Amino acid sequence: MHSHPAHLAYVLSGGKGKFTTPDGQTAEGEFTPGQVVWMDAVTHAGENVGTTEVHAVGVELKASPKAQEMSAEPSKAISRRIVEEVLNKGNLAVVDELVDTSYIYHEPGTPEVHGTESLKQLITMYRNAFPDIRMKIEDLIGEGDKVVTRWTAHGTHKGDLMGTPPTGKEVTVTGIIISRFAGGKIAEEWENFDALGMMQQLGLVPMPGQPGK
Repeated sequence: MHSHPAHLAYVLSGGKGKFTTPDGQTAEGEFTPGQVVWMDAVTHAGENVGTTEVHAVGVELKASPKAQEMSAEPSKAISRRIVEEVLNKGNLAVVDELVDTSYIYHEPGTPEVHGTESLKQLITMYRNAFPDIRMKIEDLIGEGDKVVTRWTAHGTHKGDLMGTPPTGKEVTVTGIIISRFAGGKIAEEWENFDALGMMQQLGLVPMPGQPGK
């Protein structure tokens, strides 16, 4: 047995973990890489920090706000890679690495997308329409199994966009996407972006105060 201060933090490498309290109660589940577990414990034994399993003799296990924030860091890193490597650079192979095969995408103006291949087709359509697209992450917030990304995108309409021929006009669009993670991959997303503003900038919809065509 070893003596340690209260509020001890364990950083797990990921996988299935199991914690045992002094009265024999156990808590176990699937942990993400880098997840932090805090415990109010004065004594504990059998710790194996850095592996997927830690057997701890403690008083109480509880997650702190800081632990929740740190546990979302791997998911936030995945969301950042999707923006920087897939959307901005067009590296579709990263989709297979970071997105679950049962992926579902929800967006009010787009038919529901199922699976990684359909997601890659959607990304390709937008990248063909705006070959110079650059998306900037304005905010990246994670909690639990979800990450929220607030973004701004800029691009020039040089290709077909859902049947609309290229206009050559530049657009700047803002949006927010919520990503749900499971097993270390993106499993489902909900997105809302300023589609009306994009259509107005392309000249397809009149701006407020302008007469319709």
